Amino acid sequence: MPIITPDNVDVPPSFEQVKAQVDQECEPLFEKLLLLIVCKTLGNQQGYTLHQQSDFNTPWGKAPRSKEEEAFQDLVWLHKVLPPHDKFNNELAAKGYYTKLKWKKLDEFWSEYDPELDQDIQYRTSCKPHRPNRPKRSTRIRRVNHV
Repeated sequence: MPIITPDNVDVPPSFEQVKAQVDQECEPLFEKLLLLIVCKTLGNQQGYTLHQQSDFNTPWGKAPRSKEEEAFQDLVWLHKVLPPHDKFNNELAAKGYYTKLKWKKLDEFWSEYDPELDQDIQYRTSCKPHRPNRPKRSTRIRRVNHV
């Protein structure tokens, strides 16, 4: 079905064509809107302001504007390859440096990964859950004096 644009409206589209195109274009927007409404409602229930809610998923306080900037932030905050005081360089980003470095680090990690080591991890047996302090019960029977 051709997409309806102002250039190709020689024949008026049918109702079904218009409805199908609107459904196709609006469904992803409705999904995003639903997700935003749920996040806002949950944030309000937790007592967060809108500013706190907008920065909730960006610990560095600034959402990336491009794939290169996202790769740069991952290298700084997740992979800890670059120092936290390092600044985003547009010249290196134009060459695709940050994305290549991120993929290189991920390839190095997965090339050294051994799934059998995950099964051999021995957890400490001395680690016990913390119990709140409760007063100890007395084992002696209390006698009540009757007069």
